[in-house]
Amino acid sequence: MFSVIYDQSETRHAPQFYIKNGKLGVSLDHPKRAETLLSAFRAAEIDIRAATYFGLGPVFDVHTQRYVNFLQKADEHLKLSMPASSELVPTITRKGDASVYPNSLVGQLEWHMFDTYSPISHDTMSAALGAANCAITAAHILKSGGPASYALCRPPGHHAHADYGGGYCYFNNAAVAAEFLAKGGKRVAILDIDADHGNGTQSIFYARPDVLHVSIHADPAYSYPFFTGHEVEIGSGEGIGTTRNIPLRIGTPDQEYLDALEVALEHIARFDPEYLVVALGVDGHAEEPNPLFALSHDCYSRIGKAIASLNRPTMFTQEGGYNLKNIAANVLATISPFIAQSEFTSFITRKGNANV
Repeated sequence: MFSVIYDQSETRHAPQFYIKNGKLGVSLDHPKRAETLLSAFRAAEIDIRAATYFGLGPVFDVHTQRYVNFLQKADEHLKLSMPASSELVPTITRKGDASVYPNSLVGQLEWHMFDTYSPISHDTMSAALGAANCAITAAHILKSGGPASYALCRPPGHHAHADYGGGYCYFNNAAVAAEFLAKGGKRVAILDIDADHGNGTQSIFYARPDVLHVSIHADPAYSYPFFTGHEVEIGSGEGIGTTRNIPLRIGTPDQEYLDALEVALEHIARFDPEYLVVALGVDGHAEEPNPLFALSHDCYSRIGKAIASLNRPTMFTQEGGYNLKNIAANVLATISPFIAQSEFTSFITRKGNANV
């Protein structure tokens, strides 16, 4: 059975501070994203399960002790001494060569958050941990023999590095899931189809030979996060060749995107992973509030079918997609082939057991 994994804590994270092009507004990553997806899954009668709590252990496998400690410290500070509406927002970011870690919470905020898109509120830590546990639960389903699963992760995760966050992201859900799946010497591939480069995921696995990271995204010469995601970035050390970036022009239409996806799937097939993690962003749709590509709804159906053709145990983590009018339709279009495969597998299993 195909399952959607969700944690109630995710809807309590409601960042208010958002500034773009000099204008203040409300963050595009708000609770209605998760609520809209949940409503669509219920209407489609898809199994929805609560996340299993795995604690911070799997998070520490990916993120540094001091980064997690900082988020906990920020959470405690907000709950003890700040009004419920308060948020911590960085005003500067550290230089790459900074070596002395600050003692103050404000200094640590500037150290660990690389932009203003990810304010920290009273509920950020619990929501981020809830999202990470959704991803781990979805990964556990694959490890237990399930063919596919979907983690409704909010906040998203693919911009979060081991030691810092940003871009709406705090814990890197796809990376946490991939690390969980890789234990025991398994080969794992991550396919990131969010319209932005998964800079955090790339940095976490850049030197790893056992985890392949393939990202299709808008050209960073013109698009966020600007500093990573170029074709020349292919990994380092033992991980050379296990990072593949496919940057595309702004306004890329369906067929160009599908051609790029074919190249990405060829990389994955050659790597021959035992598990596949898909960082699923549907923010490449033509009607997104920050349009980068010009993809149609039909394109997401074709994307899902193409990924399913790899025939690997596959899980999804939800990343971008901010138009409430079509996010659910586009997500469902992508995962539908996996729902059908799971139902078929379940039917064959039941039939086989009945004939024993």
